[in-house]
Amino acid sequence: MTSVTVVFPREIKNIVVDIQTGRLTKLALQVLVDGNEPSGVLRDYFSKKRPGKTYRKIVAGLIFFLLRNKKALFLAVSPDLKGLGCETVIRGVLELTVFRTLSADLSLFSRNANILKQDLQLKKIENSPLQTSKSLSFSKSYPVWIVSYFLLNDGLKRTLQLLDDSFRTNYICLRANSIKIKCPALIKKLREKGIECSSSNNIPDCIYVRTEKKISELSLFKSGEFEIQDFGSQLIVKALNVKKHSTVVDFCAGAGGKSLAIGSLMRNTGVVYSFDISKNKIDKLKIRLARSGLKNIYPVLLSGLNDKRLNDFHLKASKVLVDAPCTCSGTFRHNPHLKWKISNMFLKELTKRQGEILEKASYLCSQGGTLMYATCSVFKDENERVIENFLKSNTEFFVQPLDNSCVNNLLEGLKESVFIDKFGGVTLFDPRISKYGFYFINLTKRC
Repeated sequence: MTSVTVVFPREIKNIVVDIQTGRLTKLALQVLVDGNEPSGVLRDYFSKKRPGKTYRKIVAGLIFFLLRNKKALFLAVSPDLKGLGCETVIRGVLELTVFRTLSADLSLFSRNANILKQDLQLKKIENSPLQTSKSLSFSKSYPVWIVSYFLLNDGLKRTLQLLDDSFRTNYICLRANSIKIKCPALIKKLREKGIECSSSNNIPDCIYVRTEKKISELSLFKSGEFEIQDFGSQLIVKALNVKKHSTVVDFCAGAGGKSLAIGSLMRNTGVVYSFDISKNKIDKLKIRLARSGLKNIYPVLLSGLNDKRLNDFHLKASKVLVDAPCTCSGTFRHNPHLKWKISNMFLKELTKRQGEILEKASYLCSQGGTLMYATCSVFKDENERVIENFLKSNTEFFVQPLDNSCVNNLLEGLKESVFIDKFGGVTLFDPRISKYGFYFINLTKRC
């Protein structure tokens, strides 16, 4: 490769050295070939080197750039390019990306996303018919089966929206803990600490933040004045429309983000039972709960869907939230490694599990109560078809139109990015307001 003489800051020189010695190539291979989770690989790598902020930012950008262009990258390792091995190609792309991007203005790699297409000679692919799964698979760097799935189920126009990762956001969403502080007061405190932030027009306690600072290290976070929670998660809780003094079950609570939001909306009244089968997640919820000041949340570690304690809650909950485990396909823009970890077979196994979870959770719903099903997926198999199968075998449930004016007004203003299925379920995939795509639907149990 032709050498280029550029004057770089010290940390940039270190990056160039790490490319030339093969250190960053090995790092990239762990993510691209071995399939390791990128944030964990980067964390381990940085812990050994203890680099500065600039080095961290650029190297992380490099790895995610390669990951988002994985399909195009591995096309270069083909019979058409004899003698080029995987390591050689990755190293070459790393060098090209660093020299061309950083020599300009140190901007990260979204501005030069055409580098791979130019240097790996992908114009032939781009000129092929857009409608084909293979063409879109290469140009958008997605597994063929996912592209085929979207084309079959969603049509070309929406498929292009779902595959487009050019709208990646750089904000963080917070939820003001209204038990301890009002949203305007929290915004004022954050700005006093030099943090750029603004309130959401749609969710009263939601705050958008843009900062280089580690939010979780702020004293405001440690004292429980806010939680880190994406807009979509907050919207789902809002759509559940909980009332004071209710009995609520968060059936797949995880680390409890939605449970905490529900408890806050109920103003510390009523009771929220937070179920999960992961001890690690329940332990995290307990830590967050202690920080929050809430007294109406009860974490419950279940052994599984056949845990006998579930019988004690039969017909007891006026609101049941099922935020089901899913493929997380709504997060592919920000977690590109996930799309290479799942398969069509895995999707089928998961949808079966989702149906079983929804079925079990429905037993807890009181007559006239609400059963909400939600995922952070945009696959119809995990959303619309799970609901279709559930309603066929559970005729005592029917779809409940959303009765929250805040949520309805939001959806009305986002018609282009809101998709309503035949049952009334909502899929929202709009990076302007939420980093992740998600789905939700409210069902009511007949009296």
